[in-house]
Amino acid sequence: MTSSKAVGMHFRLLLRAAASARRIALWALCVLPPTLSGPVHAQDVLPPNRGGFTVSMGMPPTWTWAAGFSAGVHGGDDRATAYLNTGVYRDILNPMTAGLGILSEAYFGTRGTFAGTGNFDGGGRLGLFSPAARVAAGVDYNARDQEFDAFFSVIHPFQRGGIFAPGGALRVDFLPGRSRSVSLGFRLPIGQPFVGRTRPRQDHIELSAPEPPPIFLIPDSTLVDALANASRHAHWLNRMTVPFTEQWAWSQDNALEDFAAEMMELRAHMSGEDPGVGPVRSPVDDVEDYHAELARAFSIATSGRSMSPGSSTEVGRQTADKAREIMLEHVLLPYNRLLGQKKDPDSTRGFAASASAEFYEWLTSDTSLDFNQLRATTWTFAQVLDIAEEVRARNREQWLDSRMVWLPFQLALEPHQHDEQSELNAIVERATRETFTRGNQRWYIENDQFQAELTRMIRETENYHVLWIHDFRGYDSEGDPDEEGFKQVVDSYLPALIERVGDYDTVGKIPQYLIFIDQMYFQANRGRLWLDLLQDPLHHEIDLPDEFQAWEDSIVGLQTELRFAVANSELMQSQSLHFGAGWIENVVKVHVNVTNPPDATFWTNEIFPFFMGLPDIIMRDHRKIAFYDVTEEDPYRGQAMYTGMGVGEHYVGASWEDRAMMVQGPVLLSLKDAARQLLLNQGLTDREVPWELRTKERAPDYDRAIADTVAAMGAEWGQDMQLHNQIGFRFKAVSIFKATLYTLMPPGSVIKAPDSIWGSHLWASMLIGHALRGGRSLVIAPAIANAPSAGFPQMSRAQEALTRMVVAEEVFERELTEVGGLLKVGLYDTDLPVGDVARKLLAFGSTVEETPWLRELYGFHPDVLVEIEREATRLLANGYSREYDEDGEFEAPKLHMKANYFATSEAWDELLAMPEVAQPILIYFRELAERNRALARGEYRNFRIMDEELLPPTRLVLQSYATPLTPAERARIAIFFAIGSHNQNTRSLVLDGEVALVVAGYSALFGLPDFLIIVGLSEWIDDLDELEELFPRYEGISRRLSRLLRMVV
Repeated sequence: MTSSKAVGMHFRLLLRAAASARRIALWALCVLPPTLSGPVHAQDVLPPNRGGFTVSMGMPPTWTWAAGFSAGVHGGDDRATAYLNTGVYRDILNPMTAGLGILSEAYFGTRGTFAGTGNFDGGGRLGLFSPAARVAAGVDYNARDQEFDAFFSVIHPFQRGGIFAPGGALRVDFLPGRSRSVSLGFRLPIGQPFVGRTRPRQDHIELSAPEPPPIFLIPDSTLVDALANASRHAHWLNRMTVPFTEQWAWSQDNALEDFAAEMMELRAHMSGEDPGVGPVRSPVDDVEDYHAELARAFSIATSGRSMSPGSSTEVGRQTADKAREIMLEHVLLPYNRLLGQKKDPDSTRGFAASASAEFYEWLTSDTSLDFNQLRATTWTFAQVLDIAEEVRARNREQWLDSRMVWLPFQLALEPHQHDEQSELNAIVERATRETFTRGNQRWYIENDQFQAELTRMIRETENYHVLWIHDFRGYDSEGDPDEEGFKQVVDSYLPALIERVGDYDTVGKIPQYLIFIDQMYFQANRGRLWLDLLQDPLHHEIDLPDEFQAWEDSIVGLQTELRFAVANSELMQSQSLHFGAGWIENVVKVHVNVTNPPDATFWTNEIFPFFMGLPDIIMRDHRKIAFYDVTEEDPYRGQAMYTGMGVGEHYVGASWEDRAMMVQGPVLLSLKDAARQLLLNQGLTDREVPWELRTKERAPDYDRAIADTVAAMGAEWGQDMQLHNQIGFRFKAVSIFKATLYTLMPPGSVIKAPDSIWGSHLWASMLIGHALRGGRSLVIAPAIANAPSAGFPQMSRAQEALTRMVVAEEVFERELTEVGGLLKVGLYDTDLPVGDVARKLLAFGSTVEETPWLRELYGFHPDVLVEIEREATRLLANGYSREYDEDGEFEAPKLHMKANYFATSEAWDELLAMPEVAQPILIYFRELAERNRALARGEYRNFRIMDEELLPPTRLVLQSYATPLTPAERARIAIFFAIGSHNQNTRSLVLDGEVALVVAGYSALFGLPDFLIIVGLSEWIDDLDELEELFPRYEGISRRLSRLLRMVV
């Protein structure tokens, strides 16, 4: 038989098999387990104390089941086959790699016709399956033939989230030793309700790119000139705001030469052909000239008259203002809100179409222009929109990825429109679609206190508690059970459950304790040890190594006490008779949700190129938050902590430099919304969201309580918002916030950005641009010895980003001096324990004295530095020390701070020059020393003491500073402080779930004293040789791999 006839016969046999396939498929729908279509729920949603059951994702299964159907041709006799199959899979490698596992399957059906028993066929398979590579291979045993043969399978979902059903995949099975038998079918998950539901169905944002309609016009020559000038200035303002920094070549020296050449072009633009002499042109000049040419262009269009540069009319300026307003609202804001998300096609044309419609509607309804003027003005607006599209296209061409494209808001905003706190707040709100809230309270927390505050929050909980964390460590780095994880079990969760069960007969309620933890970190840090116990505290039997018998005994004792409390609760025992089996176990537990399970049905080419796509399992939830009892009934019930820490031994002690912010107030209501959204994004339905996280009506006096709190403060001291980068291909509010302020803070502003992983060239680009505009950018990264994550991929990226900033500082040395800018890279390089307050103060004073530009930047009154040194000496003389119970050798402190500080010159220069600032700075560090003393003694010191001691003198200083200022000067006092989980790397920018608490206004000064100390512990780099001494460069395969993996490291 020829090959073409064989193919034809196989095809006809496949068609005949389809008839049998339909009958078996209908039968399969009747007999396959109902878990294929998800759980069945009662009609009414009830709270737990009324019989409601709380749904949680629980632990990831060790074994995963699937079933399916296939039809094909048996090569031995060319007969049609149709099989039902069911199988089980278990990972051999880390489940988060989706790399390799064991696949076992059984199949049964028919070979030939469906009628009769003589055609029954069946068998089993055992092999290896790689979900990431989509292939399986192994041995097939056919019961009818009693033969073993090799099989090969391709199992692919073909669309994100699965085909036919969530998690479903097509499969092709090939048995070459069985006369090349082949079958085609599908595979559906069994008992996996979240498969195919935990990620978005699309890995990009679909934008429209319509061609703009032609507008026939023979424009005035001066109009053409004005628009050409505007385009040129837009080109430069874009290059100076977001200068391209990620030049790549196989040799780092060659890449650095390309970067230096780019910087030299920008330098030539600022200083002319002879950069050593003459005036320096600020990028702000380009912004002002761009807007002047827009006003001129619209003046020509609306008047029909030629005009020379610098000329404009009142109507033209009004029209230009409206054009900028519409372009901001309909083009720049919606496009920039997609930062960190893939756009396909990548274009502003669709947004421009909407902008054009609104602009034309305004022209026809609010102006009295004649037909020719209308046409000229409409044409002019179309050209301005083309300028924005040209800027986008250039940035996309340079950055090679639409996720990295940012359009400067200066294309629509003049400098005077973003130099005040209220203006910057409004732009941030519009960009992030979040709102600043008033009347919040905040407390700044250092790393050692996080664990104590977490315990306090869990024990105080009345309604619900959420620990949204990336790390609840089961075992430490030595392979022993983790002590901090153990402490949270025996000091927090189990005692809280015992207390609440003991109160149940009186209160009638058990709080819902919830843990959200990403599966990648859960697997890597073996969190199952403690979380298995917490999700089943009444029945789980923990088994610890022999040397930890005392720990095991204490856990067993608490479990016994908990069981006794349950057994002696008359109300709980009575209700359990009505609410059914398992109700008590569902109420008396911690509801563990291991999120973002590996799901190979979600595949993409947007992380790493592969011909069949790779699962997007690398995208993780990196958020670290704890909160409790936040409710619509009372804005001041409950609290939250935003942090960079987890639960584990290495987050405490002398070597972990980290911070958290405790918050209470109406800002937290959106945090409750975010927690609910996480569960919905993971595949839970609205009905499955835990009772306490559901949306409720606000109390009638909710807003009144906020207004009374603000009135009691006596002034508006600050506003707050909390922002989230959603996981994977969703909205990136934290990234948008940072890009907005990096590119809009006015000249003279100070931006400080310490971080443990400083690897994003885009953030480096924006901070270089900030310096070129006359801003002062301070970047702080850890030296290699002080890096929490010192692997070559992330450190290579960080080294290159830091190198670019050091080179830029050298290239623009004169220009930065002329425009008042500053660009400095510091490496956190210290061996001082994190709690050694006294010696940190001395190090700060020494660094400032030895660093002229730091003395100028801070501008402290001489008495301030004297007082700081005196306080440090007093502490040491009084025997202050922060003792740590450390096992083994001392480890260099690791910089893990993830915070940004922003201040305009009006909020920095003259304020820090006041001698009165010494008092609040000293109070802060005195109280910090007392807090550390208490921790060393194993005692708890109330976090509110800092607030009570620090706020009154701080407010007196601020009132003294602000009172003599004019209203315009006071309006330009703008401060922001952001703290959370977000890193300065590309992964945080585009992939991971991140959170940031943003404080705006005077309350943002909370972070200032701490930022002073970090500066004093850093080695400030003067040249590349000094950088490479503390942070050596990477070459060869290490550098190339880090480039290839830049999105994920």
